[in-house]
Amino acid sequence: MARTTIDRLIVNSPYEEPVHHWRYDRTTRRFDLAPGRRPAGYVVASEDSRAFDDPGAFVEIPLVNAIRPRVKAWREAGWPGATAVTRRLLRYWNDPEEFETRRFSDFGLNDAIEAGLVKTPRVVVRDDALPDAGAWKSRLYHIYNDPEVKDDLNRRAGAGEPLPDLVLNGYYLLGYDWRETARRWAAAGFEAPPTMITVANRTETAARVKHAFDPRMPASWERRVLGTLVSRPQMGRQDRR
Repeated sequence: MARTTIDRLIVNSPYEEPVHHWRYDRTTRRFDLAPGRRPAGYVVASEDSRAFDDPGAFVEIPLVNAIRPRVKAWREAGWPGATAVTRRLLRYWNDPEEFETRRFSDFGLNDAIEAGLVKTPRVVVRDDALPDAGAWKSRLYHIYNDPEVKDDLNRRAGAGEPLPDLVLNGYYLLGYDWRETARRWAAAGFEAPPTMITVANRTETAARVKHAFDPRMPASWERRVLGTLVSRPQMGRQDRR
């Protein structure tokens, strides 16, 4: 039922997907409690309006609104394709019994993390990234079970210890895919670039990842990262960050 005032601003639980949102109709100057989650977008202020209740022009973000139902379906299916560690972490973050004692995570944060996750433990290998791209796909698909990687990432290690070459090369390939995706998004008119998120299995691994991609690393970093994979001198440092 439409109304002229709002008696309560917060109408949803912070730990669950929004089921209602307030919608304002300027022509009637009334509020309506609309069903569902508010569409993603932003408001651009009107240039000439002097009215106190002018909300501006709403600009929808179609990409976000297209991703949301896909993430929801993936969540409701139990995050198929995610690693066992990732699924355990997601279940913990979404456990209602933890909400009363845990304050570091809410639905908005969980939804953002889920939207950025690579759903399977694999590295995207573009066919145009390497002359022998097909040879890398099978090894990188199960990268966490690779003998070079498995034991190395499940041990205590200092932040300065290098990551396994296979992981570094995997990051290179992900970076190549990110760069090509960023170009497509820019050509399509998207102002924000794509985001790549790393969820580490240990804090030590996270520190090693940060150290490996520190922009202050010396030039020899690139030669070691590319290793025996491929030499691409035309790839500038700005493409890796």
